Amino acid sequence: MYRGTDDPWGFTSAPYELAKYDATVAALGAANYSRCFEPACSIGALTQRLATRAATVVACDVSPTAIERARARLAGVDSRVELVTATIPEWWPSGTFDLIVLSELGYYWDLAGWRDVVQRCRRSLRDESEVIAVHWLGSSSEHILDGATVHGELSDQLGPSDLHLEHSVDAASVGFVLDRWTGLRHG
Repeated sequence: MYRGTDDPWGFTSAPYELAKYDATVAALGAANYSRCFEPACSIGALTQRLATRAATVVACDVSPTAIERARARLAGVDSRVELVTATIPEWWPSGTFDLIVLSELGYYWDLAGWRDVVQRCRRSLRDESEVIAVHWLGSSSEHILDGATVHGELSDQLGPSDLHLEHSVDAASVGFVLDRWTGLRHG
């Protein structure tokens, strides 16, 4: 997908993507974070915004081309951002985080696989950590789970979210769901 264009999904220009990033950053519960993890960062559009709020961001993506584009985008803050070409959960960063952002990735696993990812997140939390998840509410033949199921499993594993938002860019489009869990403890 990345070979034909720099931004195949319009991460830097599509109204849906921009609204999702705006809502994600607006939902952050703290002014600043020590260490953030963003799996499936793609070309780093959201990573760039997270880097303004976190002292360190660890971000990964399966695509080497996407990571290469993210490096170029984040050149001004690259000392605070660690970009890794990797697939989770096979690769998982060491250490703990006070913010984990799960954006548009949960529906690529079956339920057991997604539960494993959520449990790995839980074990990577510091005391009083925050998890933000945002997923598209539509359906796709590429997705194993839908966004509502992904968020339902997160709530089953993490408890009720303290912020829940469903958003559409306009009345004709399928929107996204965003949930935030704060005050989570290492577990």
